[in-house]
Amino acid sequence: METVRMLKIKNPSEDFKDQLNKLMREFSCTKRYAKDVILLAKNVISSQKSLIPTNLSGVQGKIAKTKRKIKDYNLGKEII
Repeated sequence: METVRMLKIKNPSEDFKDQLNKLMREFSCTKRYAKDVILLAKNVISSQKSLIPTNLSGVQGKIAKTKRKIKDYNLGKEII
């Protein structure tokens, strides 16, 4: 199903063409559906990459709090 030539995408990359052809072959779907799936997946990946710093700072805060609790426990302080 080599139908990438029919797509109306300006200068699609070779990687995009390969992904589209593999997707169409694997799932027997139309080119419109395959294109939408690829673009949606790329958007999800980019949005998740933008959330990494936020999630990282949250995890670092939890680690710091846990370290304080361990230190207080070792010193015999009451943990609240």
